[in-house]
Amino acid sequence: MEVSGAEPHEGWFRSVLAGAIAAGVVAAVAIGWWWQLDDPSHATAPTETLPAATVDAVVPPATAAGGPALPATATEAPGIEAPPSAAPPPVQQSIDEWLRGASGATGTDTALVTLLELWDVDPPAPDAQACRYVADQGLRCEHQLGSWGLLRALNRPAILDLVDSRGNPHQVVLAGLDDAHATLRIGTEARTYAQEDVNRHWFGEFLLFWRPYPGAAELMMPGTHSEGVRWLREALVGLQGGNDAEGEPATYDDTLVERVRTFQRDRGLRADGKAGVRTLIALAAVLGEPQTPVLRNGG
Repeated sequence: MEVSGAEPHEGWFRSVLAGAIAAGVVAAVAIGWWWQLDDPSHATAPTETLPAATVDAVVPPATAAGGPALPATATEAPGIEAPPSAAPPPVQQSIDEWLRGASGATGTDTALVTLLELWDVDPPAPDAQACRYVADQGLRCEHQLGSWGLLRALNRPAILDLVDSRGNPHQVVLAGLDDAHATLRIGTEARTYAQEDVNRHWFGEFLLFWRPYPGAAELMMPGTHSEGVRWLREALVGLQGGNDAEGEPATYDDTLVERVRTFQRDRGLRADGKAGVRTLIALAAVLGEPQTPVLRNGG
């Protein structure tokens, strides 16, 4: 077949020349072989035969059998096993799944026992009225409707009234709180969730315990005269500085009204100048009562 641009005569010549050379080589080999047979003195000395094991070691099996030669390979060093991959952390259940799965342990009685445990108070008898029992321990029950900000100001563990996605109520103890997360307890199990997740199940209702100062009423206001007012004034002077030399220390006067308002503003409470339950709990939290559980250290 003619190829464009090739020299046909030169290609033909090369083919003939290659054939002649090959024929000459074959003839020379044949003559040499015949000559050795005819003259034993030209016979080649016998070659030393290697043991089969040696041959196998030198020549790969495929080569010895006439098969294609295998490329030489370096001896593989024992590999270093990679450390096993760490198992991914288990995905925490959503708060809704947790509530529905623990529905048998989210009743009021269980929550009260958990909250009393945080106050280091033994649980009441099964037939006891809870808040009456709490009062016998020197504490008070306080039911409130509020927000995370109020709970931070009061800084006391509380029972939250939660509702799951099926409308079932649950009482869960709020045991810890920071700026974005809430730690909840059901019995002995505690889990931390983002506050925005808890908000889907909480509408602001909570119950907490607090310890009133002996002799202080649960509401003190201008004109009140008592030892509780004296304690209130001394506590605020200790926090805010200065002195209230004028007037009667045990009387709720205008100077004390302004001190109470300042404290309420600092704690994010309604600044009405009256020392009610919220103000008294927040004040006790700042003063750091001994043997009193808190939601967050530092107030």
